[in-house]
Amino acid sequence: MAKGATKTSNQVDPKLMAMYSDLYSRAKGVAGMPFMPFTGARFAGFNPDQLQGFEAARGFFDASMSYDPRANLANLYDSPLDISSFQNTFEQEVIDNALADLDRSRALQLQQDQDSAIGSGAFGGSRSALLEAETNRNFFDRAGNLASNMRYQGYNDAISRAMNDRLYRTDLANQQLADQYRNLGLLSNIGLQQQGLQQQGLDFGYNEFLRQLNYPRENIGLLGTALGGIPMQSSQTTQQKTGMGDILGSAAQLYGLSLMSSDERLKEDITFLGKVNGHNIYTWKWNEIAKSLGVNNPPIGVIAQEVKETNPDAVTMGDDGYYLVNYGAL
Repeated sequence: MAKGATKTSNQVDPKLMAMYSDLYSRAKGVAGMPFMPFTGARFAGFNPDQLQGFEAARGFFDASMSYDPRANLANLYDSPLDISSFQNTFEQEVIDNALADLDRSRALQLQQDQDSAIGSGAFGGSRSALLEAETNRNFFDRAGNLASNMRYQGYNDAISRAMNDRLYRTDLANQQLADQYRNLGLLSNIGLQQQGLQQQGLDFGYNEFLRQLNYPRENIGLLGTALGGIPMQSSQTTQQKTGMGDILGSAAQLYGLSLMSSDERLKEDITFLGKVNGHNIYTWKWNEIAKSLGVNNPPIGVIAQEVKETNPDAVTMGDDGYYLVNYGAL
């Protein structure tokens, strides 16, 4: 049996709809604004004190690099120790003076020996010669030892002073090398600061490019957000056009029956309405026989005799001798 058509409509509260329309209109206005790149300063440059410090650091670097401490250290390590400039230039004069003093002592000793020999009456002869020879031998022994020791001491002093000078110059070269490393670090730090400032400028330009590239997407997103603000509160109205099936089904449910009296012999004033699932549908009035049998079914439906010809399983003979129709089988 045909059911009636159903039509459902949703209607937004007019006040909410007006608010939504205003919101979307404002969003379109904002989204339609042209892209505005930032033209102001975004990062600070170096101040005068920093620039002056940079120049001073470059000056220190240039002055420090004018020396070659590595070459000086290599020469100190490769060159033999030269003590000539550290020897006492008056060494020979000192030795000569010491020998002269020693010779005077020898002469005095000879004089004393002679005086002693004269006093003892032993002057002259071999005894006097022996005393003089012994005195001279002692002189030459002492003179040789004195000159040798003085020269040895002078040599050791020269070596010591030469070694101290080499250590001093080595330490000085190492200090110069450390100063070069320090100034190199200062100059490198200046380069990093300047590179960082330049990188900030490049990053700013690139970020402005990305911002301009994303600007249309942001505008679309803004409109999408506005569309997402449409109010969800609405009223729903459902309308249904009643069909034949609705009428017959409602009647069957109303009386709690699947078998209903539909014998043509119990009806009068029969009027054709139309077809449902190939069956003719009528309205009628129950006649007096039907009323006497207590029939009070809805006066709409099929005629049992017609259904029996096309769908006999749906028709049953009642105890009263009149046909009943199983509308559920139709």
